[in-house]
Amino acid sequence: MPEDQDFGEREHSARCRWHVAGGLRHALPPCHKRFRISQISRAALLHQDVRQHAGHCRASCPRTPIRPFATRNMNFKLKIWRQKNRQSRGKLVDYEVRDISPDTSFLEMLDILNENLLRAGGEPVAFDSDCREGICGTCSLTVNGEAHGPDHPGAVCELYMRKFRDGETITVEPFRVGAFPIVKDLVVDRIALDRIVQAGGFISARAGSAPEANSILVPKHDADLAMEAAACIGCGACAAACPNGSAMLSAAAKVSHLSFLPQGTPERERRVLKMVREMDEQGFGNCTNTYECEAVCPAKISASFIAKLNREYARAQFRQRLGE
Repeated sequence: MPEDQDFGEREHSARCRWHVAGGLRHALPPCHKRFRISQISRAALLHQDVRQHAGHCRASCPRTPIRPFATRNMNFKLKIWRQKNRQSRGKLVDYEVRDISPDTSFLEMLDILNENLLRAGGEPVAFDSDCREGICGTCSLTVNGEAHGPDHPGAVCELYMRKFRDGETITVEPFRVGAFPIVKDLVVDRIALDRIVQAGGFISARAGSAPEANSILVPKHDADLAMEAAACIGCGACAAACPNGSAMLSAAAKVSHLSFLPQGTPERERRVLKMVREMDEQGFGNCTNTYECEAVCPAKISASFIAKLNREYARAQFRQRLGE
């Protein structure tokens, strides 16, 4: 195949794969699978002439069905937990939102609902949010019985309404964890997680300028595992999804993150003992290996770190009994 023809086929294959960006979607024919597209400029595709591209697809792939992508606005029925304060009784209240774009995020949809409530003289729904990029771990909603909603891995701020069907009834509740008391509506107090970190999730080292990169050698495997564990955003979804209300995955991520690095070695035993003790005192449950925590974790923290935490705890207890 000539080089210019090969480029044209590959370009067409890229456009076919990303029709959704231009407003159309169709199945990728088997003949395109032999081309490997490493990078595609989404911005360029968004500015394509969709009609011209659709005609090009029909000419190049006459057997490929082309159908419009669902771009019309959607309507939803919401059942949202409303609770005035920690002492009062709460209940699910019915709401409706209309003309919601499929590209609207879930939290933006709640913003629209609150604007409608304010215009009608009602009280807006209280919920937590901050960065809305899946980084800070502030958002904490249970959507249709799933922590952070149905789009895993990802926080609820990264959930978009196109994941739901038009006219669907969506139930929105706060994280249901005994250690997370409800403050108001969908807002919960997650200070219990902060107290676990305060108990030992740190190193008592001089916080000065960054040391030279090669002054302390760290094996590549350990560095990769430490980085994976450090990705925990502390949202508490692991505890909300666990039938026992256990925060083992969150605590295990912090313990493992520091135990893999030389800087965390001096306080290794004290750290795990204090953090596990604090976790029990805050009222979190025990881990029974249901793996629900791993399934909903927006940072994709592996449940294997819980095994690492158990090993660290057993090691620390053994050394403590020996008086070391």
